[in-house]
Amino acid sequence: MNEIHLPVQTRARVGGSGASQLRREGQIPAVVYGRGGTRPLKVEYSSFLKVWKQAGQSSIVTIEEEGKGKTATLIQAIQRDPRTDVFLHVDFLELTRDHAITAPIPLNFLGEPVGVRTEDGVLDVHSHSVEVKCLPADLPHQIDVDIENLHAGDILHIGDLPQLPGVDYTSEPEVAVVSVGQQKVRAAAAEEGEAAEEAGVAEQGGEAAEGEAAGEGDSGES
Repeated sequence: MNEIHLPVQTRARVGGSGASQLRREGQIPAVVYGRGGTRPLKVEYSSFLKVWKQAGQSSIVTIEEEGKGKTATLIQAIQRDPRTDVFLHVDFLELTRDHAITAPIPLNFLGEPVGVRTEDGVLDVHSHSVEVKCLPADLPHQIDVDIENLHAGDILHIGDLPQLPGVDYTSEPEVAVVSVGQQKVRAAAAEEGEAAEEAGVAEQGGEAAEGEAAGEGDSGES
């Protein structure tokens, strides 16, 4: 994968008023932190948007800071407006060659399971990403997972994912990632649920009828 570069600038004004002014100017307040401390930055909104679409939080982004050279980073956290979804703030994590990092990596499922094609099964994706721990140089952009041979009733776990050189999965091996559910089992469970619900409604209706009959008897005796 090609290197991803992002020009940034040092941010002189910090705080709420300074951040608001930057956003009005089409900039995003940001910060890069690591072993050398923390530096406030600003980045052009349109430039960051292009990089975010390409890198997300699973690829190394080389920020190019005016007067300070290049720094290999990972987009560690983002803040968005809950109403408009626009970016409000970005945290970059400075990387060093000999320091392992953890990051969420997207899972790229390949093929259509045989259980879906020929066995009337339904694909259930339990997780679209998985957290890994590795050195920056070993960080994968995505993990390809072949699911063509999954039959109805099969479950693929963390322990079944491809073993990548220098990459460790942080979740337990038995955690489910993707499975092929059996359609007939689901339908039977749904039918049982509907039958139980109908029986409950009928039982409530019977109790109401008995109560009404008892009420009519009482009024006749008085």
